[in-house]
Amino acid sequence: MHDFIIRIISCCIPVRKWRRRFRSKHLYNSRAKLDLLMQKIDYLTSFVQCITDITNIPRAHGNLRTIQQGSAKLLQTIDTICKKHKLKYWLHYGTLLGAVRHGGFIPWDDDIDIGMMRDDYEKLIEILGNGLYKKTTGNITFNVGDILKVFYKDTPARVDIFPFDQYYKEAKTQKEQEVLLQDLKKVRENYIHWDWKHLCDFWPDIIPTIELSYKDIRELSNKHVMKNKHPVKKGSIFRGIETQGASSGAKRLYKYDDIFPLGEITFENFTVYIPNKTKDILYMSYGDIYKFPQELSPHHALLYKSNCEQLKEIDDFLNTPIADIIKGKK
Repeated sequence: MHDFIIRIISCCIPVRKWRRRFRSKHLYNSRAKLDLLMQKIDYLTSFVQCITDITNIPRAHGNLRTIQQGSAKLLQTIDTICKKHKLKYWLHYGTLLGAVRHGGFIPWDDDIDIGMMRDDYEKLIEILGNGLYKKTTGNITFNVGDILKVFYKDTPARVDIFPFDQYYKEAKTQKEQEVLLQDLKKVRENYIHWDWKHLCDFWPDIIPTIELSYKDIRELSNKHVMKNKHPVKKGSIFRGIETQGASSGAKRLYKYDDIFPLGEITFENFTVYIPNKTKDILYMSYGDIYKFPQELSPHHALLYKSNCEQLKEIDDFLNTPIADIIKGKK
């Protein structure tokens, strides 16, 4: 806007030489000053990051912290259900990073991500939905789009659950890995269609719906990815074909030993499961996990989508015993 105004004013100056002087003084000098200011800001940012230990950043506070605590309580509830029914899960993505680096949430994060193998993933949906693959009403509600999103009632307290499948062999060579990744890409592009016109109508996040049933998804994966072969114990692990393929996480392959046997870690003062080779997975995803990211802001902006009633609901949730939550989940 500043440059536009300067150019408009300069057009009113009749003498060409004066017009050039005016532009040089007010247009190009202002740009040079702005560039210099940006250089100073970048220098100060780098300086602060170099002398600051990212692990010592204080936890979030206020309403964002309330949302984090509500999501942590929901994860603890899911953990209780999984242990009761002998289902396996593990922390993944930013939640795994937060557990290792901060002992809980990344201070500016606002949701929880976990992974589950296909069989356990579908069993959990049956348990939450009382045998049905549909959104429930009650204490624990959920939506199934490209992933499973579990909520506490109509609040921003939530856990995102990603389905994972196992290959019929361990893709050891680069060529074998490329074949698997290419097959995943083809089936996602040609057979999996996310309905962006009829989004899951459920606060606080918008996710695309998928018309395919779980039987359809298994059949597609079996035919186009698994080549009608059964998975083996050491087979490579990859994210489900129904998850969106644009993200880097959907394009990543894991060795069986990367995930299993599961380990344990403390997350927000309770014990949860993590992959066997957590540090390798984090390095694969984030590189240097102790380096400051470019943006320190919530990924889903759940705080800005919430209201006082929902935050009060989370406060009540935090004071409710997990056994009572599970009892009234339906």
